[in-house]
Amino acid sequence: MSLCFITDLHLGRDLTKSWAEPVCMLPASELVQRLKHVLIAERVDCLVLGGDMIEHGDEHHINALVDLFRLIYLPTLVCFGNHDLASADARSSWRAAMTRWPQATLADACVDAGEMQVIGMNTRWLIDHEPREVWSPSAGCLPALSDAQRAWLRETIDTLTRPTAIVLHAPLHTLAMHEPRDGQAAHQTLTYRAAVEAELARAARGHLVKAILGGHVHFASVARHERLLITNSAMSETPACVRVLRWLDDGLQMKNIALAPDDDER
Repeated sequence: MSLCFITDLHLGRDLTKSWAEPVCMLPASELVQRLKHVLIAERVDCLVLGGDMIEHGDEHHINALVDLFRLIYLPTLVCFGNHDLASADARSSWRAAMTRWPQATLADACVDAGEMQVIGMNTRWLIDHEPREVWSPSAGCLPALSDAQRAWLRETIDTLTRPTAIVLHAPLHTLAMHEPRDGQAAHQTLTYRAAVEAELARAARGHLVKAILGGHVHFASVARHERLLITNSAMSETPACVRVLRWLDDGLQMKNIALAPDDDER
């Protein structure tokens, strides 16, 4: 029983632009075909999309992404990142497109992944200290959770019956490489992390949360802050890494699989 976590495909991006690693030159359709082989080989029970799956949040690319993934017949949890919500009508476009993808669930939501559960949450973005849903590349946003989300998270944790992973697009433990590391940025990131940890501590079943998964920063890292915090490398950049997580008797097992190693793109 396992789940597969992917993030930051950035469908429709400028292929001359890279944030952390060299841009993956394979078309998204080829990456998704390779992903399908992984899902079958690893006997994955649930696919989790960690955000920034498209670049501009426009209706055309939302529909293109849904058409790529809707033929993967697995329960799928879709978390929004900043780029997924980069237009004022992005949410309505997502909801309309999702009618063609019935096996997918939009966060905020909790879904089953075999012997695990997954809580997916949509990151809100602070603009002038206020959480907003629509993101602009020039806005200088940082991750946040609304009070309503915090309450929902605590209530959801108290319904858990199995080991669980939480997915949020913006990672709890680090800023993006290009974001300023000034005092205000650090303070907001720590506040964001503290908000999640506070709800885990307050919930009676918080101990069932075994991992927190994130994307956004485009480089792979694993850090520990009470729990396993994982930042995935982006599918839009080599080696287009995906992670397969399993809960076994001796704990959480994580396997990294490269869809596009450097020598596979030539």
